[in-house]
Amino acid sequence: MKQAKRVLALTGAIVLASLYIIALILAVIDNSQSMNMFIAAIAATVIVPVLLWVYSWMYKLIQKSAKDKYENLSIEKETEETQDSL
Repeated sequence: MKQAKRVLALTGAIVLASLYIIALILAVIDNSQSMNMFIAAIAATVIVPVLLWVYSWMYKLIQKSAKDKYENLSIEKETEETQDSL
């Protein structure tokens, strides 16, 4: 889980940094789209971390669900084996 969080955090940081660099370059060369890129960079500042948090939260839920299913299967198997031996 820690490795996945690190990968997601690094990916988010790279995406945000690249958005800022692109917006800065477009502002320097006075492109007509530089304001739109700046707005996109500001929006991504909020959206990217939220999406990464949602992805990690869902990953946790899926892992917990899988772990619970495995534990329930092993408990059911043990119960069946106990009943069979009686």
